Amino acid sequence: MKSFITRLEQSWASWRYRLLDALWSRSLRWRARKPSSELEHNIRYLYVEIFWAAIYTAVLAFNVTYALRLGATNQMVGWLSSLPSLFAMFIMVPAARFLESRSKPMAWMLGSLASARVGLLLAAFIPWFFPAYAAPLVIGLFVLRTIPITFFSTGFSPLLADIIPERERSRVFANRSIILSATTAVVTFVAGRWLDAALRWNWSAFPMNYQLLYIIGGIAAVLSTYYVSKIRAPEKRRMATPSQTASASQTASASQTSAPSQAPAPPVAPTPSPPSTSSTVSKSGSAPAPSEAPAPSEAPTPSEAPTLEVHSGWTVKRLRETGRTLVSEHRDFSIIIANTLFFNLGAWMVGPLYAILLVNQLQASDAWIGLNSTLANLGVIVGYALWRRWVPRLGDNRALRLTVPFSASYAFLVALFPNLNLILVWGVLINLINSGVNLSHTNVFYRACPEERRASYMALYSSIMNAGAFVCPMIGIALSGFLDIRWTLVIGGVLRLLGGLMFYVWRIEDQPATASLQPAPTV
Repeated sequence: MKSFITRLEQSWASWRYRLLDALWSRSLRWRARKPSSELEHNIRYLYVEIFWAAIYTAVLAFNVTYALRLGATNQMVGWLSSLPSLFAMFIMVPAARFLESRSKPMAWMLGSLASARVGLLLAAFIPWFFPAYAAPLVIGLFVLRTIPITFFSTGFSPLLADIIPERERSRVFANRSIILSATTAVVTFVAGRWLDAALRWNWSAFPMNYQLLYIIGGIAAVLSTYYVSKIRAPEKRRMATPSQTASASQTASASQTSAPSQAPAPPVAPTPSPPSTSSTVSKSGSAPAPSEAPAPSEAPTPSEAPTLEVHSGWTVKRLRETGRTLVSEHRDFSIIIANTLFFNLGAWMVGPLYAILLVNQLQASDAWIGLNSTLANLGVIVGYALWRRWVPRLGDNRALRLTVPFSASYAFLVALFPNLNLILVWGVLINLINSGVNLSHTNVFYRACPEERRASYMALYSSIMNAGAFVCPMIGIALSGFLDIRWTLVIGGVLRLLGGLMFYVWRIEDQPATASLQPAPTV
């Protein structure tokens, strides 16, 4: 009996430590006392902000369903998937350059975030004021609101790197992902049940059930924006523009010529952007190969070191020059761009087809849509918990190559087994796998991304990804008009599988595994 009681006491002590005293548990607990440092203050508001953002994100999960029930066509759903990527492709690089040149970019970011989230509230009122044109107007609103969201996201990722030191990033980002996924899982389940149950009463029949849901989501979005404004961002030294740099260099040369006895004024160099900590679009990549260090006498000076100038306005000549620079001076970065682009082509192509198949052909209810999102988020939570241990053991590149082929299975499974109950299972399984893809790719991507002007490099990367994300959904919609949607899903799965194999063909050499970084959730 005593041994049994002893085992119970040991088990309770173990569980108590895991629930209350483990590092991840302590960091999630709310503390009423005043934060002892600015870092603790920022972490607290990052946790509170992501809770309200998760409610807002859960409502966004019903955007396509809302548009389809208002009468949106397949082409409209395709534009909803494509046009935001088109805008992001042209906005991200200029936005990064603009924010890098501001000493206080937070005000610009908050303004763009607030204007984007107002769009969610407007979506609730469109069926009242414009019932005959509700579907195209709602689609247009959802598309246009991505412009300020893209502007905000471009600055928010480097901001997180500024306020969270590298030693804390893994913990903070993991906790934000847990809060986001857990809250979204609960809210989407409740929202789906509400949308179905509300149809029984006349006062809340469609579209009123969706309108009330969007109003609640809009209120949560406002609260999230408020808590983002409480984050204390450090002031950044304003980066000189290229014209200012050239002018300063010319002035320095002139002064050196006219007064050779005086020391020349140092040229104005752009301030390097801090490392970004957010996830990029649909991750997958590899680590940089170690380059051979030059002899001390041949080491280039900072002004002579090769850098990639990311332009806000592109021409054919600049694109050609940028491509050559990427391949010759930034091999790892160019490889991860190529591999990720090929890997995502199939997924982008079939992305809008899932909702069309589920709602129009399989007649999925709103409650099922909510349950599917809930189970998917539970898969994300469990997946991150497992892969956070496995990725450091396997190594980032090995874990990435192990998971990317399996990430193509979802399209095959949905096409071959179009049963709503089975699709719930497929959603959980694919998120268990994709968690490993995201974690390993994030670590590999940050090592491959050049440190100088990292915000601009990440914006360039995202712009290239968004180019593919703009074209591919429309190709998928067009193919589904000639072929059955299920055959189009099979084609997309084959393309994604071939893209996953690119990580075996174009490899980046392994480096020692580091602590896993979790991608920052999109707001």
